[in-house]
Amino acid sequence: MRLARAIWALPTALVAGALVARALLSLAPSTIATDLAQPLAVVTTWHGYGAMQLAVLALALGGGGIVYLGLLRALASGRATISIGSILGLAAIGLIGALAWPFVFSSDVYAYAAYGDLAARGLDPYAHAAIAPVDATVRAALWQWGGTIPACVYGPLFVDIARGVTSALASFGTAGQLLGLRMLACASLLACAPLALAAFGGRLKSERTFAAAAIALNPLAIWSAAEGHNDALVLAIALAGFTLARRYGPFIGALLATLSVGIKASGALAAIGIAIAYRAPARALAYACSGIFVAGALVVLAYRPYAAGLLAPGAHGPYLPMISLQAIWPPLGIAAALAAFGFGLRALLRGDSAGWPLAALGLWLAIPNPQPWYGLWFLPIAALAPRSPAAWVLVGLSLTTLLRYIPDAVAIPSYPLDLAFTLIAFAPLLFLWPHFRSKP
Repeated sequence: MRLARAIWALPTALVAGALVARALLSLAPSTIATDLAQPLAVVTTWHGYGAMQLAVLALALGGGGIVYLGLLRALASGRATISIGSILGLAAIGLIGALAWPFVFSSDVYAYAAYGDLAARGLDPYAHAAIAPVDATVRAALWQWGGTIPACVYGPLFVDIARGVTSALASFGTAGQLLGLRMLACASLLACAPLALAAFGGRLKSERTFAAAAIALNPLAIWSAAEGHNDALVLAIALAGFTLARRYGPFIGALLATLSVGIKASGALAAIGIAIAYRAPARALAYACSGIFVAGALVVLAYRPYAAGLLAPGAHGPYLPMISLQAIWPPLGIAAALAAFGFGLRALLRGDSAGWPLAALGLWLAIPNPQPWYGLWFLPIAALAPRSPAAWVLVGLSLTTLLRYIPDAVAIPSYPLDLAFTLIAFAPLLFLWPHFRSKP
């Protein structure tokens, strides 16, 4: 009963945070007046004021995160359960609260809108070097990104989806287009809950519920969806692929799961997962690989209209690790990633499902710039072994990676500060110590 009452603090923390953030707008310095006048304000190098507003977000997500961890712990131990209706209701309230904030901390949704808008005008979103301020949406994106919209690193299917959203909402202006893309991300996150239940079918009910709650009720996942990031859309398609694989066979499931690569490259994890899940008998593996091949060919064909832009030289971000083990010392990050992946692979070869989150942790540690929304990729993998230490490390990192907002929202920290923030962000790795200490 106590937990049933406490879980309402998870979404209401975001609602309360939105009210505080709006109240603090009265303290906003005049230097960010232009930022606040944009269709969607983005906290970008707001220095002390940005640190204050980020602290509000951290408190809101931290408060919800404590309840979230308590719920997952109760679910993993079998001491509690929660209905899919409750998960969806709590997630929906949290998303409404996140959408009510007067600003976001990432400019990605502006880039999404620009890519879709350019495609709708018959222009190549991949030829970013030639982008001109053709309309208000592109002008707003160019302003937000400092005059140069980043290279499009998303698949052609996502460009087409963005084109559909921006075209349908063109009469509502740039603000309406941005809100449409954010609502798509929110709907995708909500869809992940029932899809996780279905995709984890055949497992214990507690594990299925754990998967749905871990994904849809993660406070930072909720915030990231409200910012408009397309990771929830990728995950929804991937989970739908696993669901279809269970019901209609590995070919159809692998086909759909692999199509998520057409949204974002991280969808490749789903394709690999399908192949591993259906590695035996040989016929199932052949069907899965056939589905992966067909979907891959369709994605390649979808790229054809953009071939010229893809082949043209473009600007790519430099290697600049921040709030990561590679930011401390690149060899440290690489060694830790290889070690975690190696231990995970060894566990899997022994038939231990705990190897899944451990191997996934290796992938996480290999990322030089782990953005806050990346955690959503790893939550379903954590649900494969919800009682393992590595699973809880993944869940913990999905919350503490909030600190990656600091360089963009406040200012790029000096090395000592970057080191301190990195140590805090990767503190969940300490959960592994008792695990390895107990090994003979």
